[in-house]
Amino acid sequence: NSLVDGGYEVDLVVYDHHKSDKVVSLLGKLSKRVTVCTGNSVLISSQVVEFLKRRRYVAAISVGEWHTPEFVMRYAQADKKAIWIHADVTAPSIPKAFDLFDYDRETDAWICVSNYQCGILRKHVPFLTGEFIAIHNPVDRTAIEKAAQENVDLPKLPSACKIIVMVGNFRVAKNYLRAVNVAGELHRLGCDAAWIICGDLNYREYVENVRRRIRAKGLQDRFFLLGAVSNPWKYMSPADAVVSTSDSESWCMTITEAKILGKPVVATSTGGACEQIADGVDGYLCGFDAKVMANPSKEERRTLLIALPIVIAKPGSRG
Repeated sequence: NSLVDGGYEVDLVVYDHHKSDKVVSLLGKLSKRVTVCTGNSVLISSQVVEFLKRRRYVAAISVGEWHTPEFVMRYAQADKKAIWIHADVTAPSIPKAFDLFDYDRETDAWICVSNYQCGILRKHVPFLTGEFIAIHNPVDRTAIEKAAQENVDLPKLPSACKIIVMVGNFRVAKNYLRAVNVAGELHRLGCDAAWIICGDLNYREYVENVRRRIRAKGLQDRFFLLGAVSNPWKYMSPADAVVSTSDSESWCMTITEAKILGKPVVATSTGGACEQIADGVDGYLCGFDAKVMANPSKEERRTLLIALPIVIAKPGSRG
């Protein structure tokens, strides 16, 4: 949208497009001046190829590490070609990411969402010859601040109960099991907090594992899995803290959005979080190790069990 506002003509090809009532599509938020071509298969369709043959582009960009860039590299006619990577491609959750690098010779630039991710690529894939460019995921500050003002129906909770919000699709890398473990220990220590989680629930096996852990900890009345919501920011607004327990993040949108709303953030020390958070200033960075997290007497690294009570006890943290 920013590109067309700046005078560019933009074509967007979505060639693995599947409609689902359980997820929130962003296609409806595109400017009407963006020309969209959608396909329903990961196979390259003749319809999409013909769409691209209409013109030559200044730049053609393959977005995402979850599919091959072959489509852009073989069929797009462009002066410059780039691959835009969003996740940590060295993470075990992205087993096919290294297929991207088969097209290094055709790639003029590698776009990453953080300087951290650029560094990861340089270290683990030293043979790449294209330029490295860090472009943080863009956000619309005005729209987020406006959306956060909408009314929200929260569960009925004791007045002293703190509100913790998490936003992110239910995937293993987000490690919601870690959040449940920490919540259970906080509850045992007398810290009453409700956890409100906004995120797609399509990974049913993992979701059920999280639900089982919630039941095992006796936290059914303190964990609320809302599924995909179009406006997560209205839930952030009354929160005492926004939390990320991810194993890996190159650049966490939730952290950026929480900071826009002035919410304290507590996050595991992923590469992206370390770049986004000034530890102890606008948030807290914590360790990953479950044994350390479960023992607040440990001093070698701050833990979620230490940071969360500090954050949510501060007056004025709730909007």
